[in-house]
Amino acid sequence: MPLSRAYLLIGHKRQTARGLDIKKSCLWFPTQVLDGLRWTSTAPASGVARGVDECHSNENVVTHATPEPRARRFGNRPMSLRRMQADSESAPMPKSGVLSRGLPWRDRVSLLMLIAHEPTPWRLIMDLIVRAVDVGSGNTKYVVGTEGTEIRCANFPSIAYPSASETQAWSASERRKTVSIPIGHLFYEVGPDVHLVADSVRATQLHDEYTDTPEYMALLRGALHLMKQSRIDLLVVGLPVALLHLKKAALEKAMTGTHDVGSGKTVTVVKALAVAQPQGALAHYASVHKKMATIGNEQSLIIDPGSRTFDWLVARGMRQVQKQSHSFNRGMSDVLRLIAAEITKDIGSPYRDLDAIDLALRTGKQPVIFQKSYDITRFMPMAEAVAQQAVSAMKQYIESPHSLQNIILVGGGAFLFKKAVKAAFPNHKIHEVKEPMFANVRGFQLAGQNYARTVMAAPRADQGAMPSGSKQ
Repeated sequence: MPLSRAYLLIGHKRQTARGLDIKKSCLWFPTQVLDGLRWTSTAPASGVARGVDECHSNENVVTHATPEPRARRFGNRPMSLRRMQADSESAPMPKSGVLSRGLPWRDRVSLLMLIAHEPTPWRLIMDLIVRAVDVGSGNTKYVVGTEGTEIRCANFPSIAYPSASETQAWSASERRKTVSIPIGHLFYEVGPDVHLVADSVRATQLHDEYTDTPEYMALLRGALHLMKQSRIDLLVVGLPVALLHLKKAALEKAMTGTHDVGSGKTVTVVKALAVAQPQGALAHYASVHKKMATIGNEQSLIIDPGSRTFDWLVARGMRQVQKQSHSFNRGMSDVLRLIAAEITKDIGSPYRDLDAIDLALRTGKQPVIFQKSYDITRFMPMAEAVAQQAVSAMKQYIESPHSLQNIILVGGGAFLFKKAVKAAFPNHKIHEVKEPMFANVRGFQLAGQNYARTVMAAPRADQGAMPSGSKQ
């Protein structure tokens, strides 16, 4: 694609160029003038510091434009750009520089970067595909796409059913929304309709080595398949707080590379980042409530009751306070299994429909057992006791509850744990977000976009400034 504009991003104090205020934006001009672009150190004028090695420089400035043999003319102004680097131990930089005739700077300007792209500098960032996945023990959440500030998400149950062969093709009326993911010598069926697979055992992994299992990889690759992207420049995934430092490096390595996502398709992940799950929720909360500018000076507690783990994170600004943050195995799955055990004793027959119990707790719609509605409200005190135990254990880690400015409750179990959290912090307002199940993964996406903007886009910008034929 031909480039139509070049952007010179400039940081300066107060001056304008031909009346254009460039303090907050950039100077642009057609890329025709940049043919044959070269960055060099200019020969110093009298009393001007010589160009020095970049690592010893304290400032880059645009000093002037000169004709080059390969440069095309834009009107009557042939242009190429040269940079001069100031030695911090030498004479000061000159107080003025000219980009081209008629475009003076009467004060020094710092050159931040040169981006040549179309149609705006941010296209370099937008071209980077960033996605996020939160593989939980109950549900796998993933980002489908973004549009402006909207982050679209979807989810499916974290259930992976193994088989010796790939799922057969079904007729249109019987087809289910699943995909068979090859892992080793087996195929794992995952997806929104995985509950239609004929198996009475809920094949979940509820232990600390979960991220090392083929089921975890199958769920992750199932999410990649449903994203419908053949290449992802940055993939952000989450880990329980207690496992972050133990599993971070290994998980990032496992996520990077080319993944077989079934149906003859592959997805290449260029880079992966693993973050603490509640940290994503903090980023999402700050974004939704327009607190990105102020939360850096605040202390926050993010509470994330999930399916398997109960996580919490204390943060100063966006940075985790490690000794006050932790997680342990006390989540919604414990509640569901306790209630299922009580139902089993009551009806005299094994009861394993945890999904029906979960639905009843969330919506009040009672499960149907032996063709009759079964009232589980009598088990609510037992469910609330589990939440109280988890919150009480967390409070032992919180050193100064009175210093907390934000207490944020997220996660799939937020509805059940809210009462216990409010009782533990009676003098605080408990903040919640819409769709708490997706709070972490939306925060992962925001963190990934920020990383792409601040870290990954810079090398691409440097490459964009290189002339054709230059070695990279």
